[in-house]
Amino acid sequence: MGVPMSWAARFRRRQYIKASLRIVPMFGLVLGVLLAELALAAKRDRGRHERGTMRI
Repeated sequence: MGVPMSWAARFRRRQYIKASLRIVPMFGLVLGVLLAELALAAKRDRGRHERGTMRI
């Protein structure tokens, strides 16, 4: 476990996250990359198993 954080430190961190203009776009960027990778993997997998043909 970590060191317990004071109420004031937790409040400052929470306020920083709420006011930060970087947090939401960064989260969207990471989520977009992950979803794109999943979509590409699904497309590759579907292409291999479609009608018994192997497309590479």
